[in-house]
Amino acid sequence: TTVKLKRCDFGDRIRAYSLTGTPADCVKFAKNVFSDFQPDVVFSGINVGENLGTDILYSGTVSAALEGAVYHHVAIALSSVPRAGNSYEAIARFAMEHLDRLLKVSGEGTVWNINFPMMNEPRQYVFTKLGTQIYSDYYEPVGEDEYLLTGSPISHEENEDDCDVEWMKRGFITITPIVFDRTDYAKLSLLREKWEA
Repeated sequence: TTVKLKRCDFGDRIRAYSLTGTPADCVKFAKNVFSDFQPDVVFSGINVGENLGTDILYSGTVSAALEGAVYHHVAIALSSVPRAGNSYEAIARFAMEHLDRLLKVSGEGTVWNINFPMMNEPRQYVFTKLGTQIYSDYYEPVGEDEYLLTGSPISHEENEDDCDVEWMKRGFITITPIVFDRTDYAKLSLLREKWEA
């Protein structure tokens, strides 16, 4: 894959670039091309749109954070409801105010998935697990052999109250530690015990 690098001007004290490609490409590129630079933490986002529960399966924002974990860095994925008037300054401020505390409880390669409701007022936060986010998917034709995926979350009964999807509905900031190892260890153990050659 070909990617293109561009220097961004944020003043003399900040070294910043943009890169074509996926968010995970950006982390991989920085790790390999700027090998003299070792980040204290990898931030991904602020994504316009939540990455709750099963959303993380499709998320470029979360994938970039997981890519940071591959390189043993602490990584934080930040995502927010996509509503006009949301305060991204408040989201960034929350992340910076809580960064030291998160780093103290992080091990090598820890990934934090943080989702924000509307931040035009102070919000409480909760540490919770991933839930299930189901959508009414609709592929809308927009041209010849071209479709736009649209849809909205569907109410369902699969979630317990203590998960990111349900806490977000109640207006809380959700903080979930996640890992990239999605191995089903119980099934793997069963296969090793019971599988006949």
